[in-house]
Amino acid sequence: MEENKLGLEVKTEISDYPHMHLVEDENAPGTSREINISQLKVLIEFKQICIKENLIPNFDYFDDYYLLKFCRARDFIIKDIVEMFKNFIKWRKDNGVDYICENFHFREFDQVLKIYPHGFHKVDKEGRPIYYQILSKLDANKLFQITTSERLIKYFTQIYELLMKYKFKACSKAKGQIVEQLCIILDIDNIGITDLFGKTRTFLTLSTKLGQDYYPSNMAKMFLINTSRFFYIIFNIVKPLLGSGSRKKIEMLGKDYKEKVFEYINPDNLPTFLGGNCRCEHVPGGCLYCDIGPWNPRGKIYNYQGDENDS
Repeated sequence: MEENKLGLEVKTEISDYPHMHLVEDENAPGTSREINISQLKVLIEFKQICIKENLIPNFDYFDDYYLLKFCRARDFIIKDIVEMFKNFIKWRKDNGVDYICENFHFREFDQVLKIYPHGFHKVDKEGRPIYYQILSKLDANKLFQITTSERLIKYFTQIYELLMKYKFKACSKAKGQIVEQLCIILDIDNIGITDLFGKTRTFLTLSTKLGQDYYPSNMAKMFLINTSRFFYIIFNIVKPLLGSGSRKKIEMLGKDYKEKVFEYINPDNLPTFLGGNCRCEHVPGGCLYCDIGPWNPRGKIYNYQGDENDS
């Protein structure tokens, strides 16, 4: 596995990008594993603009793999890519994202987890981290009594930053090749149309918009499990919250989802409450309290320590 750290030097020769697997397919997805020459040229042009306009200090953190996410999100149209990335950098500065990543303390974490079970737990067969959201147990009204929209945005920002800075890198090292996307499982058992309005819709819009606007192209696959026959009606309400690229990666499964999910996830990596074999009994609360994976091999709750005066 090669890492690309070019500092402030943008090499323009195609041969200078051996970490990119070039293909002749004009419809290539534009990932490091499948990228065509036209897409690579757009990436190089994008990096040159980043230097010329002083958008980022170096390419150590915002490396080729990171910047490609913005290229894919805007279909390799350079004007749209630059506009999106400028908005992203401004948002980072305006909201102190670097400080949030290292110092924000989500003190209400335990309370929130009880009425909104979610979290990272192990990896799929491609070595990608798996993120679970048990929306069937979400109590949005109570959630916004425990915390606020502002603190939830900071919390989700921290989750994304830790994913980009640590989880993907640890998974890449464990797999021996670049891992730059994740697998998502959403349990929507017994969710009806009325559940997607009010505070629940506020929460879904808040969490989804953050990913779409500032952390694009991170999803490889999403399984919606325990869907009912009426869910297609419900999904039409949710679809506007998702980009077209994201919608293509979503697979809706009913109660008999296990066979399909097991094609992607080893049963030993799936929690027992979803039909797998894992309990994580060594951690109070079990799998979703464990945060176990290549980034945290022993498994424990992530320690959200920060400044006691944070907000």
